[in-house]
Amino acid sequence: MKKRNSIKRLGVTSSAVVTLSLALVSWGNSSPEVKALTIEGESTSQELLTALQEGGHVIYFRHGTAVRDGRPDAIEQLPNQFQECLDPGRPLSQDGLVEMQNVGEYFEQLNIPVGRVLASPFCRCIETVWYAFDNDVAKLEVVNSLNGISDKSSSDPVEIWTSLHELLEIVPKVGTNTVLSAHSSNIKALTGLNVAEGEAVVFKPDGKGWFELVARIEKDDWQSLSSEIK
Repeated sequence: MKKRNSIKRLGVTSSAVVTLSLALVSWGNSSPEVKALTIEGESTSQELLTALQEGGHVIYFRHGTAVRDGRPDAIEQLPNQFQECLDPGRPLSQDGLVEMQNVGEYFEQLNIPVGRVLASPFCRCIETVWYAFDNDVAKLEVVNSLNGISDKSSSDPVEIWTSLHELLEIVPKVGTNTVLSAHSSNIKALTGLNVAEGEAVVFKPDGKGWFELVARIEKDDWQSLSSEIK
């Protein structure tokens, strides 16, 4: 079990103008500056758990642990409507699949409500939320705008960053949390954070075009939250 201080409470200035300005400045660099991000202090596990149980958050997952040619039958195990996903040669590894199933079980154990679930069209991103939350959602939405940023010159970084920002701004249905599953490149371009496979970044939209970066939760940290159940 990880120490509680591995869960950090953060604040971020999140206007589209500031975010896109930082992203554009950083487009030619491998490590964007994070001028808008400040650490405001520590949040307790109990406070975080209570907030997630109440809903109103957008939880961004980088896809689970993935490996090239690791599970030859991985795509066949997905429902038919998802078998045309992108990059089928890099699915979740067996460990990654189990890790995401465990995350889903912790959500159920911790009574964290899940509403909308949106995924990048890449197979590993669809697998991530399918194996974690298939029992909690009626429909998994595949969203092209969650596609990772490519190195190709044809990519439109402004459109990609704007689309992610717009998704993070949307206030979930009352009593639920929205889950996004995408890539490290999306979230790094927007916030400057280096997010590990299977890690979650929790945001709180205010309904006015702004959102707060509340916490980062590694895939093994959900277990530490279970100790807060009264």
